[in-house]
Amino acid sequence: MEEEGQSLIKQRETKKRSRREILDPNNAERNSEGSELMTLKQKLQRKILDDYSTGNPECLEVIRDLNNFCESLLGSAGFSVGSRENLNDALPRSLKSDPCTVEKNPKSASSKKEVAEDRTRTDTPKKKEQYVIRRSKLLIGGVEAEENRFVEFKLYKGPVFSDPQWDEIIKTICGFVNGEGGRIFIGVDDGGFVLGTEMGKKGYDEFKCKLTTQIISRISPKLDNSHYSIESTPVYLHQEDWLNEGDRYKLLLIEIAVEKGQFVYFATRNQEQICFQRFDASTRGLRGDQINQLMMARLKNSPSA
Repeated sequence: MEEEGQSLIKQRETKKRSRREILDPNNAERNSEGSELMTLKQKLQRKILDDYSTGNPECLEVIRDLNNFCESLLGSAGFSVGSRENLNDALPRSLKSDPCTVEKNPKSASSKKEVAEDRTRTDTPKKKEQYVIRRSKLLIGGVEAEENRFVEFKLYKGPVFSDPQWDEIIKTICGFVNGEGGRIFIGVDDGGFVLGTEMGKKGYDEFKCKLTTQIISRISPKLDNSHYSIESTPVYLHQEDWLNEGDRYKLLLIEIAVEKGQFVYFATRNQEQICFQRFDASTRGLRGDQINQLMMARLKNSPSA
């Protein structure tokens, strides 16, 4: 009996010692399961954490698989799931409780902020910043752009445009809508080099407002906003300037895209109604028979014809 009792005590001590060895990084080499577990732990702390910090959404799947395998090793060694806490020491707070579920703590405002930041990093893809380098060639579809029947360049300094400059913008819009449509690029010289127009955020908002007013009041029949769109792209002196949000509205490339109209349109210029149309790289006013020919062409191509 005494010998059996001593044997049982030795077995228990051996079992306890083997359990400690599995989770002890210093003795990992003495046990194959412990060594494998430590390897996975290091992956979690280095590789996976690095991917998570860069906002890689795929890392959550890897974290799930690795933690599940770690738990299976712990379970096979006789340890409870709670013993895995030492594996999560290096993980973000939102992943410690569950590798695939964001922690919820309604009592803590800072915790809510951390949750929002974690969700932004893992669930929302980062939008690529669009910009143009000053004095570079304007590219359309990867090809260097030049003025033609569908493209017009305007180099206006800004931020406020003069009356003659507004006259040219309205003239060109009218020409495109009476033609096959087209695009106006403000901030590009005649050679197709992007220089930008000086315009802050407030100035750009005012420009869009005034352009809409000019189109409504000076082009007839009325041209609604389904026939045109306005977009802007930051123009930077150097490629690294995009990192500075303050430079985002110093220089802009403004694009006005115009769709072909259904009718014949006239623009008010010097209190006169003129029918402009786009020809090659210029916009010209139509007279007499030219206007009649355009009307006949539009009637022939109208949906009701």
